[in-house]
Amino acid sequence: IYAGSLPRTKIIKTFRPSENEFKKLYGKFSNTLKCPCSQVAIQYSYFTNIDVKFHEVCESKFITQDWIDSVYHVNVSIIPPNDVRTIMSNFWQFIRSFCNLTKETFTDAYTDFNATILLTPVTQSQFFIETNVEASLNFSVTSVVSNLKRNLFISRETTLVNGFMSSLATNYHMESVYYASSPNTARVQSRAKIFEDGCVCSNLRGCPRPVSIFDLNTKSIETNITAILLRLSFRSSAR
Repeated sequence: IYAGSLPRTKIIKTFRPSENEFKKLYGKFSNTLKCPCSQVAIQYSYFTNIDVKFHEVCESKFITQDWIDSVYHVNVSIIPPNDVRTIMSNFWQFIRSFCNLTKETFTDAYTDFNATILLTPVTQSQFFIETNVEASLNFSVTSVVSNLKRNLFISRETTLVNGFMSSLATNYHMESVYYASSPNTARVQSRAKIFEDGCVCSNLRGCPRPVSIFDLNTKSIETNITAILLRLSFRSSAR
């Protein structure tokens, strides 16, 4: 006597299941469950929420106009070029411009991400949706960071290669050259600043070094700028 059995499929219909009911059914019958969507296309903005946090400096008072105005020293002619007070106002304006660029870039990317459409004719599991959303988000962030790095690199190389002259005369200064044959005639030319260690500001990589604050007694507080955005470590020294 031979006995055999054949699997038999039983179709059970559930109308408009709730989220919890769908999860239970999917957990038991993930291979056979079919749940058509009433809406096959939906934007990410309807079911995702992104909290974008920028660097603390970009949210601080250091990039406000009040702070920039307060650190501006009116008479820079009496201050040595390597005194931080000659560049502090411009420095924070520079940082603010990059903060604004970063915020605008990420805002645009955030808008594009929210407008991304998820297309599916059947209801998908939470894992499937989260995986796809995370992949899209990672791609958006990677693209934004790459674009920012490229723009910063272009700006940096353009500035260095073209040898832009600071209006504060911190990297170049103007000098008059008189001709022996015509002492009443002078030619004005620019000359790159040369530091004590021999580094010249015309160097394509610049001359990074600590900046100082000089007082009337020639004492200084040296400030090491360890990163652009912006961790500042301080140490004091006497000269």
